[in-house]
Amino acid sequence: MKRNFFLMLLVMAVAWAAGPAGAAGEAKLSVTPQVVEIGAFYHRSVLTATGEIPAAAQVVLRFIGQSRELHLKRKGRVLGVLWMNLDSVTIDGLPNVYLVYSNTGLEKPAETEAAGSPAAELGLEGLSRQVQITPVPEDKDQVFHDLLALKKRAHLFAEREDRISYQNIGGGQRFKADIELPSSLPAGDYKLQAFVIEKGNITAQAERPVQVKMVGLPLMMSTLAFQHGAIFGVMASVIAVLGGLLISLLFKSGAKGGH
Repeated sequence: MKRNFFLMLLVMAVAWAAGPAGAAGEAKLSVTPQVVEIGAFYHRSVLTATGEIPAAAQVVLRFIGQSRELHLKRKGRVLGVLWMNLDSVTIDGLPNVYLVYSNTGLEKPAETEAAGSPAAELGLEGLSRQVQITPVPEDKDQVFHDLLALKKRAHLFAEREDRISYQNIGGGQRFKADIELPSSLPAGDYKLQAFVIEKGNITAQAERPVQVKMVGLPLMMSTLAFQHGAIFGVMASVIAVLGGLLISLLFKSGAKGGH
C-alpha cells in the first residue's frame, strides 16, 4: 500500500514539474490545410497555423521552400551608354519561397534582443549568411539585395508583422496566424516552422510539412510539357493560331460596326 502511495506521489511530482502544455522548451504546431491544390482558377491560398508556446514567449512562423541553384546574368552599362550582359553569377542556398510572420520585427530586433541574435537571423536579412554567390562580385551585398527585391515583387519573399494573435491558456499561450500564400506559388514540398523566442533566443521549435500540387488543367499542361514535348508544342501552335484568327475576326467586326 505504501509502495503504491509513494509511486503516486512520484507521478504527481513529475507531472507538476513538466507543467501545462506550452511550458518552457515546448512548442506545439498544427497547420490546415497540409495539401494545397493549384487548379485552373487558383489565385491564392491561406494556411491557418495554430499552436501553443510558453506564457513569456513569442513565436516566429516561417513558410519555406526548397533551395535551388540559380544562374543569373548581370547587366550593366558598357562605355556608359549600352546596357549589356556583363557576366554570370550562380546563387546557391536560396529558398524558392520564404515567408516570415512575427510580432517582433526581425530586421530591427526588440530592445530585449541583441543585434545579430538567433531570432533576428530568421528574417530576410539573415539569408545573406547562408546564400553563396559565385564568383563573388565586388558588390555582393548589392547583388543579394537586388535579388531580394525581385523575390519580394513576385510575393515569394515577405516579412509580415502583427499578424499573429495570442490567447492565454493557464501557464501558456495559444497562437493563431493566417499565412497568405502567393498566386505565383510553385508546386513542391514546403515546411511551416514555428520558433519559440524568449529574450532574443530560440528556445524551441516545431515543424509541419505542406505539399503544393497541381491538379486539373495545370497538371495536364505540365505533364504534356515535360513528358510529351512534341504534342505540347503542336497544341500550343494550334491555340496561338486560333487565338490570332479570333482576335482578327473581332477587330474586323468592330471596324464594320463603326461605319
